[in-house]
Amino acid sequence: MDIEVLSTIILAVSAIILYYDIVKFFRKSKFPYFIGRPKKALMLFLALEMIAAIAIIVVELIPFILNLDGRIFGIVAGMAEEPGKILPVIYLARKNKFFKEYLKEGGWFYVGLLAGLGFGIFEGVLYSIGIIATATSIEDALASILLGRLTVIGLHVTFTVIATWGYSRLLNGSRLGLVLGLGGATIMHSTYDFLVYSSYITGLTLHVLLASLIYPIALTFYFILKRGVANFYTGGNLSWLFRVFIINS
Repeated sequence: MDIEVLSTIILAVSAIILYYDIVKFFRKSKFPYFIGRPKKALMLFLALEMIAAIAIIVVELIPFILNLDGRIFGIVAGMAEEPGKILPVIYLARKNKFFKEYLKEGGWFYVGLLAGLGFGIFEGVLYSIGIIATATSIEDALASILLGRLTVIGLHVTFTVIATWGYSRLLNGSRLGLVLGLGGATIMHSTYDFLVYSSYITGLTLHVLLASLIYPIALTFYFILKRGVANFYTGGNLSWLFRVFIINS
């Protein structure tokens, strides 16, 4: 089997598994987050993620401005995006004590999920505009968006869930947890981008295959971490109903 075909299959299967799990998670879990003021807080959170995305993209332009190797951009992207995506989480945790306790108890998974989706979708829209503007045909543009951006959104979700878990461990007093979570997400992200840009420069399809393997690795950590807080979303913590996401308390 051709390496590029194998890589595409790995990415596609991983993405399908992740998106299916996300849909199932939203359908079966009990969420007290869309009632009254919490809805406004949710909108604030997603807005902060968009602001973070814009700021991060500006930082990522530096390697291009300096005309550095594209692989440098790959490393910088991971180092900028993973800490940047949890900045809104840190901001809200510092602003609201209930949100902070919510993260510590297990709410970090839902928050990380939203952060990854919010950032990934917003970034995807920006990149998709560029793809459409430069594509030679509609078919090429759609293929790039479907195979590329949809895959990357899923990667953002897995990385951000891992990073947010790391921050929740810090809130619980474990600096090692932060290093493992945020550090692990950053390393996987930077490695993925480095390999993708290396494939553009060297033309080696092996780099594409190695990059695609990071998705199932990140997905494995996603499921392991999710399993640890499964009971939190099945109705046993509805005492958070009137407390979580109340930003101005």
